[in-house]
Amino acid sequence: MVLSPVLGASSWSGHRPSSDSPNYHYGYRDHGNVSISSTYPGTDVTSGLSVENYDYQQNYAGTGTDVYTLRILAGENTRKDHTYSIEGYANVIAPCPQSGYCTAWSPSLNQGQWIDLSFMNWPVYFWGTAYTKIFICSNGWAAFQYSGDVNNCGVPSMPKPDYRDSNGNLVDLPDGIIAPLAKSLDDRPRSDGTTQGQIWIDYCGKYIINSRNCGFGVQWSNVMTTGGAVRCFGGPCVNTFSFEIDGMGNVLFGSGFEDPSDRVKGLVGLEDASGYLALFPDKTTAFSKGGVWMSSPHYIDGNYFVGDSKIVVDKQSTADPAKVEFLQAYVRGFNIATSNPPPPQDSLLNATIGRVTEAVTIAAVCFVVGVGGLGCLALETGGIVLGSVVQYFHPQPNPPKYTVQNILSTSQQTGYIEVPVSTENPPQCCWAADSMIFDVIQWSVPTGDPSAHHLSITYQVQLGSNGPWRSTSVDLTVDAGDFSISATPASPSSLGGGVYSATSTITLNSINNLATTISLSGTVTPIVQNGPSVSFSSTSVSLPAGGSASSIMTIQTTSSTPANTYSVAITGGDPTGVLTHSKTIPITVFADFSISANPNSINVIPGNSVASTISLASLNQFSANVPLTYSAPAGITVAFNPSTVPVVSGGTGTSTATITVPSSLSPGTYPVTVTGSSGSLSHPTTIALSYPGDFSIGPSSPITYACPVMVGTTCYLGSVTVNGVNGFTGTVTLTANASPGLSVTLNPSSLALSSSTTSATSSPGVSATTGGTYTFTVTGTSGPLSHTSATITVLFYDFSVSLSCGSPGCSYSLTQGATVQDTLTVTSLGGFWGTVNLSVSAGGQTVSLSSSSVSLSSGGQGTVTVTITGGSGSGTMTVTGSCASGMCISPPQSHSASVYVGINCGCGGGGGSIAHGSLITMGDGSKVPVQNLEVGDKMLGYDTATGTYTISVVNSITVVDTTNMLIIHTSDGTPFRVDANPRQTLWVKTATGTIGWMPVTQIKAGDDLWTQNGWVPVTSIGFAPAGNHVMYDITASVPYFADGYLDPIYKM
Repeated sequence: MVLSPVLGASSWSGHRPSSDSPNYHYGYRDHGNVSISSTYPGTDVTSGLSVENYDYQQNYAGTGTDVYTLRILAGENTRKDHTYSIEGYANVIAPCPQSGYCTAWSPSLNQGQWIDLSFMNWPVYFWGTAYTKIFICSNGWAAFQYSGDVNNCGVPSMPKPDYRDSNGNLVDLPDGIIAPLAKSLDDRPRSDGTTQGQIWIDYCGKYIINSRNCGFGVQWSNVMTTGGAVRCFGGPCVNTFSFEIDGMGNVLFGSGFEDPSDRVKGLVGLEDASGYLALFPDKTTAFSKGGVWMSSPHYIDGNYFVGDSKIVVDKQSTADPAKVEFLQAYVRGFNIATSNPPPPQDSLLNATIGRVTEAVTIAAVCFVVGVGGLGCLALETGGIVLGSVVQYFHPQPNPPKYTVQNILSTSQQTGYIEVPVSTENPPQCCWAADSMIFDVIQWSVPTGDPSAHHLSITYQVQLGSNGPWRSTSVDLTVDAGDFSISATPASPSSLGGGVYSATSTITLNSINNLATTISLSGTVTPIVQNGPSVSFSSTSVSLPAGGSASSIMTIQTTSSTPANTYSVAITGGDPTGVLTHSKTIPITVFADFSISANPNSINVIPGNSVASTISLASLNQFSANVPLTYSAPAGITVAFNPSTVPVVSGGTGTSTATITVPSSLSPGTYPVTVTGSSGSLSHPTTIALSYPGDFSIGPSSPITYACPVMVGTTCYLGSVTVNGVNGFTGTVTLTANASPGLSVTLNPSSLALSSSTTSATSSPGVSATTGGTYTFTVTGTSGPLSHTSATITVLFYDFSVSLSCGSPGCSYSLTQGATVQDTLTVTSLGGFWGTVNLSVSAGGQTVSLSSSSVSLSSGGQGTVTVTITGGSGSGTMTVTGSCASGMCISPPQSHSASVYVGINCGCGGGGGSIAHGSLITMGDGSKVPVQNLEVGDKMLGYDTATGTYTISVVNSITVVDTTNMLIIHTSDGTPFRVDANPRQTLWVKTATGTIGWMPVTQIKAGDDLWTQNGWVPVTSIGFAPAGNHVMYDITASVPYFADGYLDPIYKM
């Protein structure tokens, strides 16, 4: 059972506590127990009942019963709310008589004075609070508390009511009484002209003859009151009365004389700040008995006191096997009353309910026993705070004579304890207006009983000696809803050797249809530094009624976790905390070590040795000497230094392994296993030895190259070749080792060989800042393998040959037998000197040279005239220069220059020959295909003599067929197709600046042609494919534009 909100409900239902212990004890703890309460706010009595489950023991003392120890506190009061009003006072009191303790009255109206009560030998108590003085006002009232003007006491002021702070604590608790006249005093003089009324204090009330234990009293003697219908005959209306608080704190009232002429009775009452005590005496009785105990006019029929009380328990069924027993040693009954002095503390009570003090008011249950929210019963050490007034447990004159009926058999359904509040027909002094009962009961339920058990607890009080009973009750219900917890596997695998976590499935099963949320937690013992930790996939698991649910538990360790066998306790609990079950599983962490090799992959060379560092590390506080052994393919040996490695707890150790491979090793991968052993522990690490075969690099013999370019630029030489040997696979990285002044680049700089690619090449590019002889080698590296090529010599001494009209870009068009001359130039490069022999490949033409050789000096140049006579067909003429002496290499340097010679028939018409489809620019700017042109058409013309544009008139058009057609390309982008005939001319500006009509067969790349938009350079000249070409010979009045280029009016 678990705490319910205070006054939140008068009933509770839940599961009875359960754990895996056979004698589970669920003791008191803050905010952990069930407390329920209820009140009866009737018009004649207010009562309250609080029940707390103080203790629970499962299978109590092995008896097979679960015992709930319940503490019960009940109380009631019959004081009811009231109203009390007074009229304004207006009188002056006559001087004090010569005897008694009098106030020092002044003749002024509403004068007051504080009277010191120290003349008595014990404190004056009212409602449980001690006072040392009292204030008396001359207009007829007295009070223990007053904060107004003593010189103008006026209407009596009520102490302000109690209130609570933000924490719910009662603060600023005014305690006091007011004893005012119900009617104001009359200041009119008597018939003899005097006023003789007096007010004073004394030990006893003067007019309370039957007082048993005087305390102190206030006396009013011969005071006149106002409000009578007629004046009193022969003098004032005189009243004489007093009140007294005796040594027990009881309030008494006595009346000495009441003027019979006073038609409206002058009443005196007693008022306290909290509003509980509003009492008015019965004057008739007061006269006859010489003093009465004061009682409230609201109480009627004598039922305003409590005569008897009961606590009744009810199982609500005779089929319920539970038992209920009242523990009579703890029965306490109390009247809540004023006390002078307070009674001694009850040691037995303090011992039994000391824990209640900690929880404050038995789980802060309050009895609403007054008005204005005052009346919270807070159990202190030996006392109760009732509203704003401190109350003391005032034991009844004798221990309560109670009657008990326990429920000890199944056939019994109800039981009770009856505690009389007072004896039958007690004297008037001994009735109780409020009382309390405290007791402890034990509710015993069979252990393991799956059924629910109910218990109703009722508090009953009887008003008066034979009056009605009033009651309030609470209800408790417990059932056997429970759950079980299991772990799979129940013993996870041991941890160590690099394995640092293990899991187990935690399964929860509902028992007796329990449906709740179970919170999971795990603890590991023993607790050590870096010990195992526990986590769950879900720490809050929803358990359905009659079903199951699970969570994955992970146990985590580290390499620093000390070796040990640990216990992991998995605990599940419901939100109330009353259902808790645990499952303990072992987890073993063993000491171990790790082993590794660095490097663990090595390329080897047959016949050589390599080394690897073997490292061992302590895991989980491992400490030992670890010897090393190895296994390897035949022919491979390993030597350790040292051969046994000491490893300390938390530390590391190393050994150097020297591995030697035989010279006969074949390509392949060879595993070498190094094993460290200590006792039953053994761990290997593997080193992979790789021999991928070998490779060769060429050239394997020295070789010399001459760069055929100028010094300062890069030239590319022959190839560097890498060939695989013995099945080599891998990547060979190439680096060049060059003599000073030579720069070498390798493209690519690495070559990959495989089983399918057994050879690969790289092209070296070289450059130098000055001419001369340079050398370099190329080294190839793959792992431990390294090979270097033979020396490569580079001569930056060379020559070049060129024709004035060389192909591509320039060509000749000749008729058979026609002749043209060109110039061959031989130039020294990089300081070359020597003799260059010349030879000719005529290409079907007749070619002659003015000299068959050229002698060059360093940096010099020589020229030879080349005469070409057209043959029977077109072809390419080539002149080759070869080094004959001087700075020659082997093989000798050799360079060539060529020109294309086109042979045409010379059979064109009389005008400019233009290809079919060429566009002619007309005088209006439009363009017309040449085949659509007619005699007389006006074309855009250009007068070369004046340099002006004009109109050119077509004089004639002749269609001819030719077998040779030149295609001239310019930067303008539009090619010009023209008859390859020396007689065909175009308006040309040569590279030297000469402008004129030039045969198309002599135009070269770099010359400019005239267009409608000015000069454009020729970029290249070529021949159309062989065959017949339709051409148009046009004669005109001035040159015109065909395809944008200026064409002549006729052939030369």
